[in-house]
Amino acid sequence: MCMSGIGFGSGPRAVLLATMILAMSLSDISVLSEESSNTTAGRSDAPTLPLYRMLIGDEWLYDTQLDAEALIDPDDPEWYGASIPQPLTGETLRVVESITEFEHLGANQTVYVVRTSGTYGGEGTFPAPVLGLVNGIIEVRFERTEWIRLSDMATLVQETDLYIALDHLAGTELLTDIISRWSFEPDAEFYDFPLGSHEQWTSAYLRNESWTGDKGYFSPPEKERNIERAFNVTAYSQPPISWTGCEMAYNVSQTDAEGEPTEYRWLCPAVRGALIEWHADIILGAPARLQLKSFAAGEPSQNSLETLIDDDLDLDNMTLGQPLLFTIWLNDSAGSPMPGESVLVNYLNRTRNFTTNQNGSVMINISAGVQKDTTPTRYDWGSHGVVITHPSSSTHAVFTVVLNSSAIAEGIALRVAGMEKVDGWVIGSFTLATQFADQMRW
Repeated sequence: MCMSGIGFGSGPRAVLLATMILAMSLSDISVLSEESSNTTAGRSDAPTLPLYRMLIGDEWLYDTQLDAEALIDPDDPEWYGASIPQPLTGETLRVVESITEFEHLGANQTVYVVRTSGTYGGEGTFPAPVLGLVNGIIEVRFERTEWIRLSDMATLVQETDLYIALDHLAGTELLTDIISRWSFEPDAEFYDFPLGSHEQWTSAYLRNESWTGDKGYFSPPEKERNIERAFNVTAYSQPPISWTGCEMAYNVSQTDAEGEPTEYRWLCPAVRGALIEWHADIILGAPARLQLKSFAAGEPSQNSLETLIDDDLDLDNMTLGQPLLFTIWLNDSAGSPMPGESVLVNYLNRTRNFTTNQNGSVMINISAGVQKDTTPTRYDWGSHGVVITHPSSSTHAVFTVVLNSSAIAEGIALRVAGMEKVDGWVIGSFTLATQFADQMRW
């Protein structure tokens, strides 16, 4: 999704290319847990999930279990005797606060600003100065702000404020109080819309990390880390919990480069998010499980943006270089056309400005054409989001453009065959492989 324009060479970007090549022959990914693998076999008639749009004010409340025992480093003598026998429990609130323009890696992006906050508690034992081992109640306060791109739900930046303390008879022992910031290059994609049953893809990126505050008992985050993830839409099937409108959901699981489970989510369009989430590392390496408790929808804009796609276009089966042709219709809350209004169209990280005519519409012809994506699946080599914005009323619309044809399949096969031929003489970095791959067009 919308990651074009990224160059490849040695270092992290070469790792990304290698991950892309491996994805072409990706085998079935191991299940994450009994819950995440509780799915039925894929069906040929299972619907795909298109890119959906969250609303400002959308609010999700989750019952949460935090496995804080994983926070304890058994090899660190400062932790001697520390124990958290049961998972900490509490609630996690997630809210779409706004939609705004955000600069990331030199490009302006239209993003959701999503804030997540949680408070968790439970019994624990920790070593304290002078007092020795003390029993008490662990308190965790956690706030996170994410900047998530509208065009493909990719996370650009994530900032977390974390406070952990032990309340005991003699007072409060601060365990950590830090603010960490993660910036992703390229952007961290969890989805490859439109999602399809048994779809698989890979994503690799550099996570730049920084932190400030009192690290206390904990080691600070690393400054940067290469991240490689493999994703699998296990199935479109019945989720482990009942929720009105979510009788069927999409199980999206994630593993690291070693095949270890790192995350899964049961995604339901009716709540514009996850019914259940599991994270192997939600904070400082601690696993957490979130189960939806309530969902409150935000208020839609009073104005409406509608798109009419050209009859000759099949958005799920585009060819390379094919221009995008569609018409935008802008109406007010009464359904009346809005002429002379500025409308922005963002595609492939480029924003173009258009003005509606007397009937409130404008015909769009983006001649840049469809480009390849950096998250290949078995079925497509491109999945790009188009974001349409009416700035004066903060009204937005989104849809996806996907490469999905026999030509793409043939191109992938040719590239795999070509890479097998050069595999023997690629030494060290993937620079030569990159140059070779870049020349293989279809």
